[in-house]
Order: sequence, then C-alpha cells, then structure tokens
Amino acid sequence: MIMNFIDAAGVLADSADVAYHDLLAREAKSIVQATVEAYDALAPKPDAWWGDAQWFVIDPNGDCFWFHDEPKANEWRWTNDDWFRDVGYEKGRRVNIPLGVDWRLCKWQRPEVAA
Repeated sequence: MIMNFIDAAGVLADSADVAYHDLLAREAKSIVQATVEAYDALAPKPDAWWGDAQWFVIDPNGDCFWFHDEPKANEWRWTNDDWFRDVGYEKGRRVNIPLGVDWRLCKWQRPEVAA
C-alpha cells in the first residue's frame, strides 16, 4: 500500500488515544483530522473520472488535470514523460487547495487500477 503524508496523518489521528484533559493534544488531533478531511474532499468521486484517465492531479494554482500515465511534480506543476499523452485540463475546474495541504500530495490514481 502506498501512503502519502496526509494519509499517514489521518491514520495516526484516528488511532491516537488523547486524554480528555489534554486540551493541546485534542486541538492538534482536531486540526489534523480537519486537514485530512479537506484533502479527501479534493479527490475525484469514483463516477467522475474522465474517459480512460488513470491519474488526477491538482496544480499549485488549483487547476485540475487528468493523465494516462503517472505524472510527477516538478518545481511548479505536474507533468509526465509524454506531454502529448495528457488526457487534459479540466476547463473551468479550479479548486482552492486548503491550508496545510501540499499541492504535491494532490495526486490520485483511478480506484480500479490501485492495488
């Protein structure tokens, strides 16, 4: 199983046993859970995948892209080995990446393909 930082933080937040009187730990757990929920909300729904696209990504400015091949993050955007095999830019779809979510973690593989 491949897990990114946000996924790992969610697992830890869900499994953390925080004492009721530890207000700082409870607040930290709440912030982590809210960040994980905001990240999860960015993922495309199973029935929303474009054609035969295998990957969905969000660039730092919020633009959404679909790819056949697995994209990689460079300094300023997502790209893959063959620029001509991009499935495409989802015109008009721009999202706000929530505070605490790194754009380089905004990459999802089509569920049927994921192992």
